[in-house]
Amino acid sequence: MDLAEEHIRFATRNASHGRALVGTMTRPHCRDAPLPGLLLLHEVGGVNPGLRATARSLARGGYAVATPDLYGGRRRIGNLARLITGAALRPLRNQTLSDLRLAFRAIAARTDVDAQRVGVIGYSMGAAYALQLACVESSLCVAAVFCGQLPRPLDALCHSCPIVASYAGRDLTCTGVAARLERVLSTCGVAHDVRIYAEVRAQFRSRAS
Repeated sequence: MDLAEEHIRFATRNASHGRALVGTMTRPHCRDAPLPGLLLLHEVGGVNPGLRATARSLARGGYAVATPDLYGGRRRIGNLARLITGAALRPLRNQTLSDLRLAFRAIAARTDVDAQRVGVIGYSMGAAYALQLACVESSLCVAAVFCGQLPRPLDALCHSCPIVASYAGRDLTCTGVAARLERVLSTCGVAHDVRIYAEVRAQFRSRAS
């Protein structure tokens, strides 16, 4: 299947100060619109060849896939610190989540995307942000996360869209996370599928890890 790729620039609150969210939209070239949309969020290593391959694979399946660069196109220590702080220390109260909310709404507003069918996929750090987004965007259809740390407070997940979550049993950074996620989603009655792959290391997060 032929694919169309375009570079996209999202309007964000800090764009006027030199930091904008940029990325790529990948979609089938000759497919009737509107298409279901996806935000594909990278891990700490950034947008790598494996993630681009995943975007193309999803696009061949009929999705319009937006892959934002959470570093804003500039891999600097300050950007890395901002992302890690937002994922681990200030969940639900950080600039990256605010930017992703604007990106989500921009994707949903596109004429080639079905606004009622937009989801998010995230790996590791990106998975943490995907879970945060699931808690605050009521229009989000589904979140699929790989080794994502949980937002705080945990009861924020009671407002989440359905969640599909996968964890590597041999990834020590995620010890106990899947069980906590399963427990809170079950208590809140949120549709979910949480799985632990006991013999798998963190490398299953993406093809290039």
